[in-house]
Amino acid sequence: MASFATRKKGERTIYFVLGQSFIQGVGVFAALDIPAGSFLGLFDNEDADFIKFSDIEYEEEKALIEKYGVRDEDGFWVPHDFHKMCIGWYLNHSDTPNIYHDEQYNYFAQRDINAGEELTVDYKTLGEESVPYGN
Repeated sequence: MASFATRKKGERTIYFVLGQSFIQGVGVFAALDIPAGSFLGLFDNEDADFIKFSDIEYEEEKALIEKYGVRDEDGFWVPHDFHKMCIGWYLNHSDTPNIYHDEQYNYFAQRDINAGEELTVDYKTLGEESVPYGN
């Protein structure tokens, strides 16, 4: 199997897989060794929608949005289609994450990540954690 660092453009290789997490439910795991600083294509450009608090009508919808959405000042960022979520929506939290994002939410390896290791991000760097729902 090719390494993450030596893959060629257009090469069909599995870079990430979903698996049972020791942190919470399902997590994202590296299928290959990933060198520090590598760009991680965990999301596509079309996979996030913003929903304002005032636009959430049903309790079932509210529960789903609160579980998977990233809270912001006026609402939540959520998957465009909950039936076809990008693998990045399954990232779990760690206070000592192995990935980070830039201001445009492009994700990169914080350090070398071994094949089989769960990818984690610090949730405190996403959205507005301190804003209570409904305000």
